[in-house]
Amino acid sequence: MSRIALSVFGIIMLAGTCFAQRTIDEIVVRVNTDVILRSELEEQRTLLREELAEQLQGAELENAIVEAEPTALRDLIDRSLLLQKGEELGIRTDLEVIRTMEQMRQEFDFDALEDLEAAIAAQGTDIEFFKDTIRTQYVTQQVLQREVYPKIVLTTEVLRTYYDANTEDFDRPEGSRIQEIVITTAGLTLEQTEDARNRAEEARVRIEDEGEEFGVVAAEVSEAPSRTNRGDLGYFATGALREDYEEIISQLGRGDVSEVAELEGELVILSLLDRHVGGILAFELARQEIEGLIFSEQLQGKIREYLTELRTTGFVSVLDGYTDAGSVP
Repeated sequence: MSRIALSVFGIIMLAGTCFAQRTIDEIVVRVNTDVILRSELEEQRTLLREELAEQLQGAELENAIVEAEPTALRDLIDRSLLLQKGEELGIRTDLEVIRTMEQMRQEFDFDALEDLEAAIAAQGTDIEFFKDTIRTQYVTQQVLQREVYPKIVLTTEVLRTYYDANTEDFDRPEGSRIQEIVITTAGLTLEQTEDARNRAEEARVRIEDEGEEFGVVAAEVSEAPSRTNRGDLGYFATGALREDYEEIISQLGRGDVSEVAELEGELVILSLLDRHVGGILAFELARQEIEGLIFSEQLQGKIREYLTELRTTGFVSVLDGYTDAGSVP
């Protein structure tokens, strides 16, 4: 149930094969006020080849490279458009870098951030370039969550139709469906941590004493990605959740809300929505999974529509001899 799931090696792959000194070279694309250089395009193409080489070989690899390379320039233009939109929306990234680095420190069991940074450098990646990659990923994700996700509307009728047509696919072992509110304390000062505790307690009071819906409060105050889904984590088989969550949930009855739990690097409030004794999930328990399946099916199309819109309303000029696979007719 990793929340951000960024590893040293994963981010390095996102960043490219390695940190390279950029020199002034040919401008191949102008994207509003930004430019994309030929060296950046070559780095992107190299990354595509290396990713494909991990899965394919021989003639199959060569064919895949030929098919994939036209998307390299498109992806760079997409990234530039999303980053510019993020700046327009005022998305801040400093705290996200701190949180991600601290979570990685804990995940890989380093004693200090300096040790993590040394490990990153040992992989041949400049630390500032590494952090820029975290910022880029965060901004693009936030733009999509704000601008694209709300355009995917899944009605109960659509979900129910899918469930009825695929009921046998929802045979599950014993488990639970839960919601969470998470407030991060990793990397905070003592004063900031105390403020975080106060915010967590206030959130619990709003739910338990003032009767507000858990999902409404989660969407407002939680700092986990699940906030976009009102804190709903969906269904988990018993034993599939992280151990500290399992311990908290085991003490709750259906509809109960936990006390604020101080876990490593975060404050957590959990709610048990429902339990399942095994067999075919009821529709309400399967609903979250169904939403995820249909959402994923529609997401890429919606993202491409949005990027086409950004191209249409903005300015993208590609140098002769280069092709943007996402260009607007």
